[in-house]
Amino acid sequence: MTSLRLVLCLALLGFVPAVAQEAVDDPCRHGQALFQDDNYLAAEPFLRQCLDAGDSLDALLPLTVISVVQERVDDGLEFGGRALALAPDSPRVRYWYGRALLVDGDKAGAMSQWDEGLRLDTTHPGILEGLARLSLQQGDDARAYNLLLQLRLTGADELWLHELLSSLARRRGLWDRAADHWQELVTLAGDSEENLVVLGELNILAGRHDLALEIFRHAVATLPSGATYGGLGEAWFAMDEVDSATVALRKAVEMAPDNAHNRFNLATCLQDQGDLKGAEEQLVTYLGSRPDDPVGRFKYGVHLERSGRSEAALSEMERAVALDPRYIEALVVLTQMYEGRGRVEEALSAINRLEELDPGAKSELDLWRERLQADRSSVEAALAAGKVQVLHIIAAGPEVADAVTRGLAQGEDFADLAARFSSGPTAARGGDIGWVNPDDMIQALRDALRSLEPGQTSDAVDVGGAVHFFKRLR
Repeated sequence: MTSLRLVLCLALLGFVPAVAQEAVDDPCRHGQALFQDDNYLAAEPFLRQCLDAGDSLDALLPLTVISVVQERVDDGLEFGGRALALAPDSPRVRYWYGRALLVDGDKAGAMSQWDEGLRLDTTHPGILEGLARLSLQQGDDARAYNLLLQLRLTGADELWLHELLSSLARRRGLWDRAADHWQELVTLAGDSEENLVVLGELNILAGRHDLALEIFRHAVATLPSGATYGGLGEAWFAMDEVDSATVALRKAVEMAPDNAHNRFNLATCLQDQGDLKGAEEQLVTYLGSRPDDPVGRFKYGVHLERSGRSEAALSEMERAVALDPRYIEALVVLTQMYEGRGRVEEALSAINRLEELDPGAKSELDLWRERLQADRSSVEAALAAGKVQVLHIIAAGPEVADAVTRGLAQGEDFADLAARFSSGPTAARGGDIGWVNPDDMIQALRDALRSLEPGQTSDAVDVGGAVHFFKRLR
């Protein structure tokens, strides 16, 4: 920059270097030489002087480039338009005139020029990149991806290109291509924790589990961290090696306790191993950091249902659907929960929402509706016959009864308490004894049942040394 300023100052003072004196005789050639050296400021006066003898592509195209680079809109459009009039079949002219139009905010005009330029030359890097970026802005990811693939075939090998190709492939669910593009990025940029983790995860999504395992083993050996151990756990889990996955994920959580993703995956492994207590500990910690994650709420709801805490499970599932109304898997499970609890109207409403989200499943959903409507009819008949649907706990002894009473007072789930404390035959089902007629029971139990409204729980009823608790569902 200093030498350029010195040349300009000398020129203003009348001191013209020998090379500048030579340019007086041939301003075109000298202007082009300065332009080739990227000395745009010095080149422009000579190129303008060159035009005194008439329009020349050798002067107009460099002047268009200089104007575009300096974002001088009017000059760019003028010089570019004159160049296009001279050489309408030149891809370079089409490209730079399109750039000038883009600087002016005319995206449609730029695309038109580049589309014509692409027809003239399918390998022009600038046109391919320009069209790809405009296509992205228009939301046409498929065309952008294909244009960038053409650019890659011309020999372009830059980090941004591989990253963008991988991103576009991911958006389209082309996981194998996304992984291949990211591998090119890693080859160019070298190993790093982030690069290897992304590469391994993409290969898992592509179904290349053996390759993903190899990548994460290498990552753990060279860059041990919570992220790389977490990836190793995911790779093992993808191969149904849950024990190995659990070991890796425990290490990942130990190394990076704040990594919620690894903690969530560890909870999943522990659930699969039947370690419900360990799974719950991880899920509760996970939700503490991500309380509004619908997937986390869904997972916790499933866990609670498996643990027999049906009311809490239902609440979590409802929250998951509220957080993401389009979460089909959670909505299906919520519908099943409503059905299992006899909440037919809510189940039917949920089925209607499912049909809105997936019209193609109408025939299956219609069968579900029919079953629910039949269940509703049977419920109405049972209620008309004086029956009630209840959960039942039989506490064998005062100590067990006291534990149940304390649990109920603290708001614990009745079904969970039944599974833990009841000595009755339905304990494994959360105490669900189905529909019963109070008239068929002894007076003390009959009175207890008749005093309950749906959703209410009875006090302890002592009959012959056994203590009974009821919860009326319907």
